[in-house]
Amino acid sequence: MMKYYVDTCIWRDYWENRSDGLRPLGEFAFQFLKNLNRDDVILVSDVVVDELLKYYDSKTIAEMLTITTQIIRVSISAEEYARAKLMRNAPSIPLGDAMHQIIAEREHAIIVTRDKHFISRRLPEEL
Repeated sequence: MMKYYVDTCIWRDYWENRSDGLRPLGEFAFQFLKNLNRDDVILVSDVVVDELLKYYDSKTIAEMLTITTQIIRVSISAEEYARAKLMRNAPSIPLGDAMHQIIAEREHAIIVTRDKHFISRRLPEEL
């Protein structure tokens, strides 16, 4: 079983079928989400949902997350939040990205993102 922590940008790529002018980012995200192995899981944190709420309403987010039944909701603890705030002071890491990193590490999950702030990340088309 593999665990994947899917960042907000990948959910947006999928939902908006975005491209960068050269690559079909939405299609890459869609194929990644649809081609999971049966026992793989996608982790969705409250942090991701809060970030998605900047772009979509709750009903849209719920619909977005129905692409797969392999979703597990996870949260960040107060202690982890405090750690993320300390990480944020490092080389300009946004607080949200620090929280994503901490959750993924705790869950032993692969971060799927296009964001370059992450130490270890994978692109959907690589998976």
